[in-house]
Amino acid sequence: MKIYNINELSNKQRYKLLTGLIVPRPIALITTLSEKEVVNVAPFSYFNIISSTPPTIVVGINRMKGEIKDTAKNILTQKVFNIHMIDKPILEDANLTSMNLPYDESEVALTQFTLKWDTFNKVPALEQAAVYMEVKYAKHIELDNEGVITTDVIFGEIQALSVRDNIVDEQEYIDYNAYDVVGRLAGTKYATLGDIVSLDRPKKTD
Repeated sequence: MKIYNINELSNKQRYKLLTGLIVPRPIALITTLSEKEVVNVAPFSYFNIISSTPPTIVVGINRMKGEIKDTAKNILTQKVFNIHMIDKPILEDANLTSMNLPYDESEVALTQFTLKWDTFNKVPALEQAAVYMEVKYAKHIELDNEGVITTDVIFGEIQALSVRDNIVDEQEYIDYNAYDVVGRLAGTKYATLGDIVSLDRPKKTD
């Protein structure tokens, strides 16, 4: 077994190993609005739910050469955002939104996405998404490396959840045959659910 001293690795080595081994990671496709109401769309795989009560998500947004990204800037300014889960039908369009554009240009124009404006939080959602959450900003933590801020960690509280009818039944169980969600691997690789295993939680017997 190989043992790595994390502190002896370069940034690139750490990134390759950690993002390649901590998989699959759910992907948050986030929409935000700038102060000039430009719609920003971008995917982030440093993302997960950390509590259902209160319904809280966390997303880590890496900075580029110390500069805060548009998504983080908009969240910290507007205090609201939407998270869309990426399934296979929208994967290619979602990938297009990872292109770096000037702050006053919208990634929507690169895609076939259409905007849904009748949301509770007034941030547009993506019509093609099977699942999306309307989220209120809760907390912000800055991570730094040797005094340089590298990541903006955003905590958000889910205010509304929209799910396509065929994905969830009347008892709130999810049909994974209908929900073809995609996770992030390393590099250019993604993964679908594949084989699903069901195990009952063990119970202590007297």
